[in-house]
Amino acid sequence: MRHVVSLSLLGAASLCAALNARAAEVTSGSRAVEAEAVPLEGERPTAFSARLSAGSGGGAVGIAGRLGVELDYWPSEHVGIGAVGALTGEVSAQLFGGTRSSYWLVGPAVAARTDASGTHGVFSAALGYMHGQRTELGELDWWCDGACEDDEPERAEMHGLGAVLGAGFSGGDGPLNFGLLALLDVLDPAAGSELEDTQLTLTLNLTLTLGI
Repeated sequence: MRHVVSLSLLGAASLCAALNARAAEVTSGSRAVEAEAVPLEGERPTAFSARLSAGSGGGAVGIAGRLGVELDYWPSEHVGIGAVGALTGEVSAQLFGGTRSSYWLVGPAVAARTDASGTHGVFSAALGYMHGQRTELGELDWWCDGACEDDEPERAEMHGLGAVLGAGFSGGDGPLNFGLLALLDVLDPAAGSELEDTQLTLTLNLTLTLGI
């Protein structure tokens, strides 16, 4: 009888030891999976983004429309570097005349975001080169569609430094995000330009951002 009890106790002890060893293996395996699932600090993969923007507003001449694109590389989660390009046109229409202005701008940019996913704030600043033209329409130019010989439109070129400041938000669940962005274009024509006055244009833009 004593031998039977001893064997039973030995068997129970062996079973408990085996169960404990199996539980330890399962626990260590789950921890390993969790460690693989959570990336370590500094191992975040690099990311690129392309943002298209289109909007309207106003500036030194009048009503403005703007199209732009910004390409960014994100070496960290919150700060990126890239380049911008923009095309803006303005018009001030009057019954007997008006003014038209258009310019393009390209240059390097610095971008920032509050988060890399979900709804987040976005900010950007760029400094580059701009070139444009302003046309002063004659008093009767709207009536005769530019065919008036007595009062020809006056055109003036401008070129020099251009800066862009932007702030807004963007959001989405996948790589495609939509947002709203306020953009301020600052044009500082160089000495020697036919137009030398600093020109400001403020627009509110809808944005479409694709992340890679």
